[in-house]
Amino acid sequence: MASLPKYGLKYQVMMAFSSVNMDFYRTIPIIGEKQFAFNFKALPIFFSLLKEINNTGLFVGIEYLYLKNEVTPKFDFITLPDFLDEKSLKTNLSSPGIVLEFDNRDNIFTPDNGFLINATYHFNADWTGSDYNFGNLELSAQYYHQFIPELVSGLRWASEFQFNESPFYVEPSINLRGVPKMRYQGRSTHLIEIEQRFDFTKRWSLVGFGGLAKTVKENESFVDSELVYNYGTGFRYLIARKFKIRMGIDVAWSNNDFGYYIIFGSSWNNRK
Repeated sequence: MASLPKYGLKYQVMMAFSSVNMDFYRTIPIIGEKQFAFNFKALPIFFSLLKEINNTGLFVGIEYLYLKNEVTPKFDFITLPDFLDEKSLKTNLSSPGIVLEFDNRDNIFTPDNGFLINATYHFNADWTGSDYNFGNLELSAQYYHQFIPELVSGLRWASEFQFNESPFYVEPSINLRGVPKMRYQGRSTHLIEIEQRFDFTKRWSLVGFGGLAKTVKENESFVDSELVYNYGTGFRYLIARKFKIRMGIDVAWSNNDFGYYIIFGSSWNNRK
């Protein structure tokens, strides 16, 4: 990733190969919630190019994600579960997207003040080279404010909506610390999270955070959907004063889970 201030441009390019084990959860009649384990062999290629409009902090641009996935169930079965079909076990997704973003944060790594607001729409279709036809709309906002020199408060909101049918592994899911990545999936997700950072020395900081979220499944109302929460704490160490980069560890709890995280910069970086 890089910025070209002379031209008002910023871009990201990524390519990788991964073999990842991941659990997914579904509610089965009579049995209740059941865990399903999978291995994903994935080849993701990602590109993003944003152009700033007249030094206003407002960016417009394009994104593209190509994802080749081979999915292997790691559980015994006679027939595939209802949420799974043969087509989704070996897929190609080709997702162009458009982006609108406002960013006036004072630092891209560990902000003390400013806004980051993003709206992104990705679509998949036959003509893009995708095996599925669906769209995803992601809306998010982050706000940071330094009330006193030692205290920085952050507020994060995010919602994601999906249109038409997609592979099970790209359905919107709740993205909160302490919540397993794919445990709560549905047609849309909504969350809000706060974070407080107290700098008790020039280099050392304490962090506390908490949030609420909901996943709305198909044919379910927002009111009836399950409420998911998280809370936790952590510390940061200023490893590069020139760039204001802080790094540390967070521990977090949610409804039924616990997790720990190594944090570089803001814990909300790359969390739309």
